[in-house]
Amino acid sequence: MERTKAPNPYCVGEVCQIIAKDNPDLRGKGGNWCIVNHVGEFSCTVTTWNGQYTVRIDHLKPL
Repeated sequence: MERTKAPNPYCVGEVCQIIAKDNPDLRGKGGNWCIVNHVGEFSCTVTTWNGQYTVRIDHLKPL
């Protein structure tokens, strides 16, 4: 069965909220806001108050 690719809904400069889920790199950052500074096919690079992270799009929620 073929999976259809959903386009990445985020754009550069968008403000989002981090959803940590089961990602150990995001532990303690759930609920923090971030700014998208690079959009990939299945992930985004975001800037938070204490660093930059590359996260999957299911770990972000638009604000």
